[in-house]
Parts: sequence; structure tokens; C-alpha cells
Amino acid sequence: MSTLRSYSIGVALGLVGLALNQISAPILTEETPEFLFGGAAVFLAFLWVGFGPGLLAGAISLAALWSRGDAAGWATAVYLVEASGAYW
Repeated sequence: MSTLRSYSIGVALGLVGLALNQISAPILTEETPEFLFGGAAVFLAFLWVGFGPGLLAGAISLAALWSRGDAAGWATAVYLVEASGAYW
């Protein structure tokens, strides 16, 4: 697979992850942190197209959360570091 195609798929999966992260579904109660569904698209990007496009997909899917600066954004940033470590 070409590099351009890999990164295009990474961007597409990142946008899917961004859309999935907009779903507000309290799992337990209203006080619990938000559950983020975009991680599934990021994992697919890591598995299908590799490390670089996977990190790009993760950065795109978390873009809205980083701007808020709450716990979910920081937790998902740590999640990306863990995913990149697990990839290696």
C-alpha cells in the first residue's frame, strides 16, 4: 500500500473517530467521565495502516478533546502513548 493511501486512510479513520467521540453516552451515572468511542477507529488505523497513520488518526480523533483541557483529553493523550508503545 502506498504511503499516501495509508495516510489518507489514517485521516479518514481519524475523522470517524472524531465523529464517534461526539456521542454523549453516560455509561454509569452523569458524574462519571465521558466514554470515548473513537478509540476503536484509532485501533483500526494502527492495525490496518501502521504506526504513523495510526498516530495521525489518534491526533485527529482527539482534537476536540484537547481543546477543552478536561480529564478526557489528557487520558486519551496517555492512551495514544500507550497504543504507540504497544505497537512496538
